[in-house]
Amino acid sequence: MRGRVLVRSILAGWGIGTDFSCVLFGAAVETIDHLVFECAFSSAVWKDVLILNGFNRQPVGSWNDEVQWLVTHFDGRSLLNSVQKFSFNSSVYRIWQERNERAHQRRPSSATSVLNRIISNVRGRFSSLVLKMKMEDTSRHRDFFARWGIPVVFTLPLATQHTWPTPPVGWVAINCDGSVKDASGGLGAIGRNHLGQPVFALAGGLQETSVICLEL
Repeated sequence: MRGRVLVRSILAGWGIGTDFSCVLFGAAVETIDHLVFECAFSSAVWKDVLILNGFNRQPVGSWNDEVQWLVTHFDGRSLLNSVQKFSFNSSVYRIWQERNERAHQRRPSSATSVLNRIISNVRGRFSSLVLKMKMEDTSRHRDFFARWGIPVVFTLPLATQHTWPTPPVGWVAINCDGSVKDASGGLGAIGRNHLGQPVFALAGGLQETSVICLEL
């Protein structure tokens, strides 16, 4: 994109035109960095897109810095990563479209309207694919696709087998656990011999909010 779009800063260098301010907000000279990320209008749109992708932060500013951040945080081939990458492409396209609408046809839309177009693009792109792609059922995945409004088939992770290591003859192995709810906690423990037979068991509760203390 850089060097290929005729933003007003480039036209100014060619001596074409007289108004070189940003079409979207009018607060600065229109450059690629300003148009896509620094402008108050596009910055508001991109910040909301970042929130939909699970990142609550302000735009970095420059095109190169923002793209470098995206390469690091949107990397991967999962359905979630594909949505993140596509949302960035859609954001740039819709912001540039809004810029052209205002520059040539003078039909301004609100930042919310542009955001809704981006969301519609993302939903339209992936809603028909999710039935063919499954995601592991985690709270992060559920929250992510719920924010975007994309229906997804979630699958439970495969069960893993674990064995209980028996203690040496004459020893007792103790397994304990603890839990906390509100301002109180519960604990339990069981001791087994080398044959796996219970030797003792106990359970109780304490006015304790540290799981570590309860388990120890």
